[in-house]
Amino acid sequence: MENKKFNFSNPESKKEITKDFMKAFIKTKSQDEIKWYIDLCKSNTVIRTCGLDDKEYNQPDFKKVRKAFVNRYFPELNKKKSAYVSYLDELESLIA
Repeated sequence: MENKKFNFSNPESKKEITKDFMKAFIKTKSQDEIKWYIDLCKSNTVIRTCGLDDKEYNQPDFKKVRKAFVNRYFPELNKKKSAYVSYLDELESLIA
């Protein structure tokens, strides 16, 4: 895996919060935070099937893990966007 540089201080969207991002971010935290993340991954698993030998294995459900991770570390990304603004309203706001 290549060394990526992540912007831990200000991710702009939830899409930036990937498995690699979470792993790199949590490495910079205390042992208690690392333990919280491990427990989070262990408690939110789904059963997957390997395509090569049809064996089942547990894998973290990263949608649930990401949601809890964002709630804990980047709650500003969970804020609801403002209501839909029509195109005409946007144009009118240009002259206001």
